Amino acid sequence: MGPLYPLLSAVLPHYVTTTELVGRAMIEVAEHGAAVPVLENREINEVARARGRTVQSKE
Repeated sequence: MGPLYPLLSAVLPHYVTTTELVGRAMIEVAEHGAAVPVLENREINEVARARGRTVQSKE
């Protein structure tokens, strides 16, 4: 799956995610909660990317 990730994320960005983004999203949801009880790939990616911006801006 790894070699196909760049292609799939370009073609289907709302349907693919990475373990790194899942981990970031898990930490964010554990700290701040989520609006819905089940996150789909789209929400996981959004939450994880929002956390990445927050972490980077703190440094």
